[in-house]
Amino acid sequence: MSRVRLLFSEAWSSISMNLSTTFAATMTVLIGMFLLGLFIALGSWVLSWSNHVKSELQVKVYFAGTATQAQEYAVGQKLRNDPHVKTVVFVSKAAAQKKMEQEFPQLYKTKLPSNPLPDSWVVTPTKGEYTPQIGASVQQAHWAGVDDVRWGSATAHRVLTIAEVIWIVFLIAVVLLVTASTLLIANTIR
Repeated sequence: MSRVRLLFSEAWSSISMNLSTTFAATMTVLIGMFLLGLFIALGSWVLSWSNHVKSELQVKVYFAGTATQAQEYAVGQKLRNDPHVKTVVFVSKAAAQKKMEQEFPQLYKTKLPSNPLPDSWVVTPTKGEYTPQIGASVQQAHWAGVDDVRWGSATAHRVLTIAEVIWIVFLIAVVLLVTASTLLIANTIR
């Protein structure tokens, strides 16, 4: 019990004799820990946001006007068999036109003589990183009836690159802040 009393009395006398040093060290550690916590929270939010954006990347497979239902069905089956594909949804010409009318009513003020939109498959990958791979593989396969494949290659590349840069910056900053906080605490204790 006397050791504990001695320890507390020595600590109190050291704190009271070096009040300005104690205050400066305490504030330095407090600011360092606050910045570390703030950066971890902000970094977690940014990573969560980038994962949300990556989850919205899709590949769209458009069919020629001459494509048969059998060809469209066969392409859908091949897409479903890909292990990197999460979901495959068929969008008919009529459904595509209805969606366009809802999103862009100003384009449909004048009645069109026919529906210019094609049938399509909308493919959602299991991970956003698979979007370019799926798009390129469908494009290279040259399946019967497929007219065009789009996956927003520039946008997908930009989103994936930004997500990777954010992850690297976040990791480096956390390592630097943890190292700085550790050195500050060690210096304060010494």
